[in-house]
Amino acid sequence: MFPAFWKKRVLKQLTTAAKKAKPTGLRCESLEDRLTPAAQQLIASAVEFGVAPTVSVFDAATRQLKFTVPAYESTFTGGVRVAIGDVDGDGVEDLITGAGRGGGPVVSVFSGADGSLIRTFFAGDDTNRGGVTVAAADFDGDGLADVVVGAVKNGVEIIQVLRGTDGAVLKEFRPFDAAIEGVNIATGDYNGDGTPDVVIGAGVGGGPRVTVVDGKTSEILLNTFAFEPSFRGGMQVAAGDLDGDGRAEVIAAAGPAGGPRIVSFAGGTGVQTHSFFAYDNTNARNGVQVSVFDVDRNGTNDIVTADGPGQAPNLRAFDGISLARLDISSFPGLPFGSVVVFGPGPIDTTTPSAVVNTTATSPTNVNPIPFTIAFSEDVSPLTVAGLSVTNGTVTALASTDARTYTVSVTPTGQGSVAVSVLAGAVADAAGNPNTASNSASVVFDSVAPVATLATTAADPTNLVSIPVSVTFSEGVSDLDSSTIAVTNGTLSNFVAVDGRTFTFDVTPTVDGLVAIDLAAGAVMDAAGNASAAASLTITSDRTAPSVVVETTAGDSTGVNPIPFTITFDETVRGFTATGVSVVNGAVLNFVAADAQHYTFDVVPAGTGDVIVSVAAGVAIDAAGNANTISNDVTVTFTGTVVAPTISTTASDTTNLTPIPVTVTFSDDVTDFDVSDLVVTNGTASNFVAVDARTYTFDVTPVTDGLVTVAVPPGAALDSAGAPTAAGTFSITSDTTAPVPVVSTTASTVNNLATIGFTVTFNEDVTGFSDDAIVVTNGTTSNFVAVDARTYTFDVTPTADGPVTVSVTGGTAFDTAGNASTASADVTVTSDRTAPTATLSTTAADPTNASPISFTVTFDEDVVGFNNSGTTVTNGAVSNFVVVDARTYTFDVTPTADGLVTVDIAAGVAFDAAGNGNVTASFALTFDTTGPVPTLSTTAPAATNAGLLSFTITFDEDVVGFDETGLDVTNGTVSGFVAVDGRTFTFDVSPTAEGDVTVSVLPGVISDALGNPNPASNVVTVVYDVTAPTPTLSTTATDPSNTATISFTVTFDEGVTGFDETGLTVTNGTVSNFVAVDAQTYTFDVTPTTDGLVTIDIAAGVAFDSAGNASNAVTTYTIVSDQAAPTVTIDPTSTGGITGTASDGPGTGVTGIEVSVQDVNGSGLFWDETTQDFTSSVELFYAATDTSGLADWSTWAYSLPAGVTGDFQVHARGSDAAGNPGEESALVTVS
Repeated sequence: MFPAFWKKRVLKQLTTAAKKAKPTGLRCESLEDRLTPAAQQLIASAVEFGVAPTVSVFDAATRQLKFTVPAYESTFTGGVRVAIGDVDGDGVEDLITGAGRGGGPVVSVFSGADGSLIRTFFAGDDTNRGGVTVAAADFDGDGLADVVVGAVKNGVEIIQVLRGTDGAVLKEFRPFDAAIEGVNIATGDYNGDGTPDVVIGAGVGGGPRVTVVDGKTSEILLNTFAFEPSFRGGMQVAAGDLDGDGRAEVIAAAGPAGGPRIVSFAGGTGVQTHSFFAYDNTNARNGVQVSVFDVDRNGTNDIVTADGPGQAPNLRAFDGISLARLDISSFPGLPFGSVVVFGPGPIDTTTPSAVVNTTATSPTNVNPIPFTIAFSEDVSPLTVAGLSVTNGTVTALASTDARTYTVSVTPTGQGSVAVSVLAGAVADAAGNPNTASNSASVVFDSVAPVATLATTAADPTNLVSIPVSVTFSEGVSDLDSSTIAVTNGTLSNFVAVDGRTFTFDVTPTVDGLVAIDLAAGAVMDAAGNASAAASLTITSDRTAPSVVVETTAGDSTGVNPIPFTITFDETVRGFTATGVSVVNGAVLNFVAADAQHYTFDVVPAGTGDVIVSVAAGVAIDAAGNANTISNDVTVTFTGTVVAPTISTTASDTTNLTPIPVTVTFSDDVTDFDVSDLVVTNGTASNFVAVDARTYTFDVTPVTDGLVTVAVPPGAALDSAGAPTAAGTFSITSDTTAPVPVVSTTASTVNNLATIGFTVTFNEDVTGFSDDAIVVTNGTTSNFVAVDARTYTFDVTPTADGPVTVSVTGGTAFDTAGNASTASADVTVTSDRTAPTATLSTTAADPTNASPISFTVTFDEDVVGFNNSGTTVTNGAVSNFVVVDARTYTFDVTPTADGLVTVDIAAGVAFDAAGNGNVTASFALTFDTTGPVPTLSTTAPAATNAGLLSFTITFDEDVVGFDETGLDVTNGTVSGFVAVDGRTFTFDVSPTAEGDVTVSVLPGVISDALGNPNPASNVVTVVYDVTAPTPTLSTTATDPSNTATISFTVTFDEGVTGFDETGLTVTNGTVSNFVAVDAQTYTFDVTPTTDGLVTIDIAAGVAFDSAGNASNAVTTYTIVSDQAAPTVTIDPTSTGGITGTASDGPGTGVTGIEVSVQDVNGSGLFWDETTQDFTSSVELFYAATDTSGLADWSTWAYSLPAGVTGDFQVHARGSDAAGNPGEESALVTVS
């Protein structure tokens, strides 16, 4: 179903339900909690005030009514506010309701699966009687929707974010101070931080304020008036991303009593982006319901509006960016006074995709071919019109569900059958048209593969192994040697060349027909089509043809010529007269009667046996077998034959042209003329018959080389009419002059002291000597005739430069007498001078440049020179560049300041002649260190002098240095003097006590190369005019009962000169004086008598490092008390133990404690805990001072009534110095 259909259907149901309920208002919410997305989305509608609080819930996917929920008691008619969000995490959005006008603080959550009540919350408190507005989003990040409520608490409006699982308050804040009638709320990610924010619009009675509260921090993100501040009709709010930037815009409209004006504010910035009137009647004052919804399904929300109460239902939609009016005609009209609100809803802009597959293999001979189509989501019905089919017709199209289809395609012909789904063929529930699918293709092949058997062998053939190939019209499988039948032969060497080509050899069993057969169905192609039958026949003939020579002449004959016949046992080819072997004769009148029979005559060369035969291999049969040798036929010629003799007066070899030739027959002949001559490499002319047996003519050679003159048999007839015998003659013609070539193995440019040369003629010559050699810039020696055409010699260059050698023409002669031509000049350059290199740089000497660029320039082109040919001291070579064959550049990065030398060793570069270079060297000073200042002073590290003297010494002369280059802390410079170019003195007057630091600032002076000075060392002198103060201390208590009292003197700074003589002690003597460090000193004092011991340190007994004399110490006193107090016990007492105590001149008794032992009874000690004599160990308890003077002169320890008898009493006491005194006595207590 398309969107237009379901929207119409749902709204129709909602309208019908509303009419049945007779509501005074209808509210429809289609919402999506985007931060807690659920698998199943819902649409909820709730009536406004005036009817029972029923909510209808629809499935957003099927657009069918799922259930209705009675949100509250049927008697409540204040309307219901609704929101949607997955509260219980079951993947289905749940229904959240809040009571409308006059309702209490109850918020209910109903299961989106079945409408059952999940839980209820209380919003605000019992003072809430104006209803609750609700919204939903995940604020605590647990993946479940939380509930946002607008309620009343303590009588004022409040916003609460309640955890969806238990209703716990996550956030709470009061949006407005003024008294208003409720608030309207929405949620959306206003600032794009991934957490929803709360959008709040003031209710009736409040100003047109719109506020956005941060869902994380509760900070105010937006607080603005949407309209004029005087407006008090309340604000309707919604939130949704209109521009697709990931931040929700805030949309605001007037509540009841407001006009149809809509404004929007940009997410994150709050900048107003829209302000328009949704309806034409701008004077209407019923307010506007506003929401967001992706009406045109372009991936961004649009603004949807509905007229307020009391108006005819009028839904309108506006593009969220351009405000273009969108077509919303598919939304039906609603009852008068109804309110429609579309929430954000699931924005589905994802177009469904389709994947086409087939189970058929490719290629296939299945017909029809099955295809499957799987869509990514449920789609509207697919029809054949939505398919693109190539080379086929759809014969069946069926769906297995709303996203899966099967298609049967009957191929139109052989070849690829392709199926794809066209773009826009179907649409999903949101109306998104599908994208074009992939194209699934299968090659349809119902044609059987055709095999062609062939061989490269001729038919017939004499091959021992006949090569055969099988070529199929397409690729096949399962062919091997076992599927091929061979008659009169055996198969071997089977090879699968590729999927359609196979080769093998067939060895014939015997001569005759060889048959090769491939049965039908022997193999199949990839589509499963069985192959057709194929066959090949060829004749094997491996027998050589035989030949027989015959003659009708007898064994002896005087007939000239003698007739012969030749007969082969089969037809042959290639047989000619040259295949006939004749001894003592020549062939005449050779005729091929047919391919097996040949006739010819033989003209004897003279009297005697004439032997005729056919050599082997001079003819071949159709199979290519060469003939065997024939029989020999011998005929004795008894007659006489006139024979020609051919001669010339020219020598052999000759350079004559033409060459005179004479033919002389042994008897007179007739019918001989120039046409009877056969001349090879020449032409005959000037033919003259001198007489009947002598003939002369000239032969002009065509080219140098062998010239042959032949008189064939029968060229003339003797007087009896018999043919003459054959005759031949040959002579070599040479009219070309011998050509000398001068060569050398030496390089074109060389440094050889003696250069070897060779003169080579193209033929043997005579008469050549070193006189024929012409040398420029050199002299010859060691001339050697290696053979008749090769001569060697040496040339010693006279000086560096070109050495040219050539041979004069006419100085040698070949065997034909032709004089030699002159040779070409051969020139080599003699260079025996070593190349010289020059090192240079553009850097000054000295220089602070790094790296230093160097150039090496040779006085001639060289090879082999690279950075390894340079040796650098105090530096490294880099960036070596060959500019050209004589110029090279490189950089040297100095290792340290000082002399940098660059050396080029000998023999590291070579010129074209191979001469190694001579050495070269270059040196310059590298200096990157600025003048280094060293600061010194004659003042001690600490001083109380008011004027400190300093000296600066540079390690090189500087110019322009003055006191401005100094960095002085806690002092003023005076008396600056330049002693010389590198020495400067000055004074510093300290400003105050403390460190006086002096240094030379870096970069205040430069040397001649511009190297700035580094900072100098820092000299610190402590200026101190404060006298050191000692402090006396001891670890002993006061008073002290120790025989020796240890003291420590601590100065507030290090001092010198302090020892025991600086101490003045009264009533004691000093010992064990130790200087622990320059500030700390220890010593002991042994009191002379009990009483006051005093210690004094006079002023000036120690000095600090600045020379300041120490201050005196206030007299230190301590009481020495080493005498123990006296304790007595009264022998008789009543109710306890009594006694006395005294300390004489001491520091006084500080306390008495006693133990009491029952010596006459148990022998145990008194235990205050048990109030009895129960302790086996002695226990002491404090007595009481009864003197009234607090001096313990009398004391007592009370025992309980009834504790009487004789007891052993042990009393002990101590004075203020810790001296113990004790006494034991037997006491009678009554």
